[in-house]
Amino acid sequence: MSMRISTSQLFQLGIKSVLDQQATVSKLQQQIASGKRIQSPADDPTGAVRILDVRQAIDTTSQYQRNINLARERLAVEDSTLDSSVDVLQRVRELAIQANNDTQNPQTRAAIATEIRQRLEDLMALANTTGANGEYIFSGFSTKTQPFAVDGAGNHVYQGDQGQRFLQVSATRQVADRDTGADVFMNLATGNGSFAVSDNAANTGSGIIDPGSVTDYAVLTGDDYRIVFSNGAADPSAPADQYEILDGDGNSLATGAYTSGAAIEFDGIQTHITGAPNHGDEFNVGPSGIQDVFTTVRDLAIALEADNGTVQSRTPPRPPSCGCRA
Repeated sequence: MSMRISTSQLFQLGIKSVLDQQATVSKLQQQIASGKRIQSPADDPTGAVRILDVRQAIDTTSQYQRNINLARERLAVEDSTLDSSVDVLQRVRELAIQANNDTQNPQTRAAIATEIRQRLEDLMALANTTGANGEYIFSGFSTKTQPFAVDGAGNHVYQGDQGQRFLQVSATRQVADRDTGADVFMNLATGNGSFAVSDNAANTGSGIIDPGSVTDYAVLTGDDYRIVFSNGAADPSAPADQYEILDGDGNSLATGAYTSGAAIEFDGIQTHITGAPNHGDEFNVGPSGIQDVFTTVRDLAIALEADNGTVQSRTPPRPPSCGCRA
């Protein structure tokens, strides 16, 4: 039995073919105009899923790049601030060396102290630096709180917190975009970082002790010591020619003949004392502690302002090296 196709069916088939071709042409024109082969998920479901994955990867990478740029900008501000802080402390160090010269007198040392106090104000201003967005860069998470201030007793206090903000810069890595003021300016090790030395306030001679260094960390005890000077005549007004090392319990560890500038070594510690200590003069050696840089600079100014011409008053606290991140 044969099948007969009517004239109307032929026309409908022809019209459908034309419409299909028009739809194909329209789709091709859309692809050409947009530059996209897939106009809707129905065009290629598998390809559409892959496109979404690529878009998400691009968005994530773009966010990483924004975070990198933001971290770079913030760290550039911090780096510039720390460079300026180092310059201020270097100037304080130069002033301390200048003040310790025997040609100085109480009046000139007072003038030096005045400049040191000015440098202290400069250091405070740098520690309270804000970024382009008005946030304090050294306040931790408390970016709207001024990090440093002076209390009623003249002490420099930290008002920020210990928070450190991190930015995601890749799928597996975060970087800190700043450091806290406590880490940069407050929690600085005294002395050389391992131990600290000091003169006894009752010393009458001209002996001066240097910061010293560690010769053997394996035997470093972290104990307190005294280096006591003496002479055979037991005359407090005469220069000493012997020294004795005492531990914190007063036990004698070593003795030696004193020569100005010669190394004195014990328990992994080495230091040098120059000048002429008198009988009974002593120097203290103990574990390194923690002190903020502002107090150190302030104490330097105070020592110079209180100068009375003695060796001790002419040996103010040594200005610290900056504890800042380089």
